[in-house]
Parts: sequence; structure tokens; C-alpha cells
Amino acid sequence: MSSSDLLAKYKASNEAIFLSQDIKSVSSHFSKYYADTLQADVQGGLKNADEFLQSLIEMRTFLSDVKIEYVKQIVSGRNVGSYEKLTAKKPDGSKASGSAIIFATFGEEGSADEDKIVAFRECLELD
Repeated sequence: MSSSDLLAKYKASNEAIFLSQDIKSVSSHFSKYYADTLQADVQGGLKNADEFLQSLIEMRTFLSDVKIEYVKQIVSGRNVGSYEKLTAKKPDGSKASGSAIIFATFGEEGSADEDKIVAFRECLELD
């Protein structure tokens, strides 16, 4: 999938990348993990990784409205890239759910560094 296809996919859906912290942190974390890949695939419409990161920042309103309740389920020894089921509560009380890929930075003892947990939300379904 090209970068422009990826950008269109995110703009056309409720998929989002987020941290348990402030959404602006996503830019630095996402850039650190993926900027090289995105910049290597610069084609038709997506000029660089910063353009894609800007689209993530624009999702801030959506993420704030949904009021995601992210429960830290990362435990010692969990594999980077493992799948988790996440739920969120919308302002009207209904639930949103989706699967996510969790990327965690593990310390020397094998425990997750919770300040560096990144979650990639996909297939978000709003009830």
C-alpha cells in the first residue's frame, strides 16, 4: 500500500493512532517508528511523513470526543506488535470498540516502559 493510499484510508475512516498521553505525542512517536518508511514511499499526494502526521493531529477532536478509556494491559514479557481489544466510551454513554496493535518499549528487566507505549487503533466500530 502506498503512502497516499494509507493517508486516504485514515482520512476516510475512524481509525486512529493514539497514546494514553496527549495525542500530540503521537507525532514524535509515530515519526520515530515510521518516518523513514513513509519518506521512502513518497508518491502522489503525500509529500512527506509530516503531512501524514498532521492528519493524525487533526484526529484530536475525534479522540477527545470519544474519551478513550485505554486500560494499560501491557505486561512484562508481552511481544511487541501483539493484538489487544480496546474499548472506549462515547459522550452519550455508548461504547466504541476496536482491535489494536500495541508497540511497547521494554526495559532491561522485560517490563513495558509505559511512557513509551504506542497503540495503533484499527477497525474502530462505533455502536
